Amino acid sequence: MPRRALQRPLGGLFLAFLGLSFFDEAFVAKVFFNTSGRLERGSVSDSSESPGCLVPVYRGLCLLRKAPSSETLEPVLLPELPEIPGFEGQLLAFLGRPSSGPLLELQQRALRKDAGKGFWLLDLSASAEAPEGSLLGAEGEWSKLRSRSGPSVLDALAADDYAALLSTAVGLSEWHRSVPFCAKCGGRTAPFRAGSNRRCEACGARYRPRLDPSVIVLVTHKKRCLLGRKAVWPPGRYSTLAGFVEFGETLEECVVREVREESGVLVDPSSIRFVASQPWLFPRSLMMGFIAEASNPTVQVDADELEDVGWFDRATLQGALESLEEASDGTPASLNVPSRASLANTLMRTWLRDVEDETGAARSIEGWVVIVSGVHEEAQEDDIFEAFSEYGDIKNLHLNLDRRTGFVKGYAFIEYENKQEADAAIKAMDGNTLLDHKLDVSWAFAKPGSKKKRR
Repeated sequence: MPRRALQRPLGGLFLAFLGLSFFDEAFVAKVFFNTSGRLERGSVSDSSESPGCLVPVYRGLCLLRKAPSSETLEPVLLPELPEIPGFEGQLLAFLGRPSSGPLLELQQRALRKDAGKGFWLLDLSASAEAPEGSLLGAEGEWSKLRSRSGPSVLDALAADDYAALLSTAVGLSEWHRSVPFCAKCGGRTAPFRAGSNRRCEACGARYRPRLDPSVIVLVTHKKRCLLGRKAVWPPGRYSTLAGFVEFGETLEECVVREVREESGVLVDPSSIRFVASQPWLFPRSLMMGFIAEASNPTVQVDADELEDVGWFDRATLQGALESLEEASDGTPASLNVPSRASLANTLMRTWLRDVEDETGAARSIEGWVVIVSGVHEEAQEDDIFEAFSEYGDIKNLHLNLDRRTGFVKGYAFIEYENKQEADAAIKAMDGNTLLDHKLDVSWAFAKPGSKKKRR
């Protein structure tokens, strides 16, 4: 990529380099459904807005097609309501509006005009059968987003932001189908407020989508992590432990209780560390992910909860994450773990980044890091990577475009192996090599990230 191409993505207001130990949390693995504001949620800003970008859903299925010049998949979007003979009962609900990135680009290609319009769920579940794509005026195939037996459609999408849009559409569709009648009087309910709520036509009682809070936790002990499996899972499949929060229970209490109930392992409450959250709209839960240390690693499996629980070393887990494949006969060649669409996968990768390797050196941030703020809202990780890889091998890269961080636009962390590489990147910025305009540069120095002590 030509350096001038970064004039739009980067508007560097602040840049510094330092070896990180206190910024480790900035390198938590990216959560699959987090669009960092590229899909703006909330209500319809203009009550007169007509649905002009429809996401069709049929009983948990989404209409997908091959992405241009790729073997990956993308959602089929409809520019207007289709005319399907004999079909009645379609439901419309507002999903959000694209602000930048892949969703905006997808909309531009699908609509060819009026990009930036809101996405609307078009729920066709009232039909006896899923209408063919040709009846909707678009080519595509109905597909289920996730699979319990292997890689899912979510992993095959051309952009992670597509997963956020489609899972929101499927989850909202399932919720509307689950509340056809009023719990107070038994009357029929109908959508209102652009499909974000339902209201009883008889007594006026209102209902809005609820998310069930749940925790998912990777328990560790020295250089091992605790994984379990259910009897219904395919051979070799293991994952992190998880469970729903009980009424009146804190998240931390839930972590301790669920791990104890399912595995018999005791968790040190003071070690519980929040990593990330993820909406898991299958059907509708909000998962809060944690990493915690075991105070007593003895396993006693509750057969009513899980078929097996065991400790796995980091080399085994690393191999499973790298393969994520099963043998052709259905028997896994090694440990089989959840795909990258899951928060469990994020927890595993985060722990592997944090733990010590065989030499005792820290696997977390130990190199020199360039911090760039003022990143343009349309920047992609590939833009940053291609521009800065010229100055050295990039060990880690984290891009955050969430304006709530306090930065004007966004920020990027780029970790190099040594100070010389980071210094070269900084000099390129200061010397106006990457951008065409002079930067207002501030500097901050710190020692390289400290090595973690051997245990």
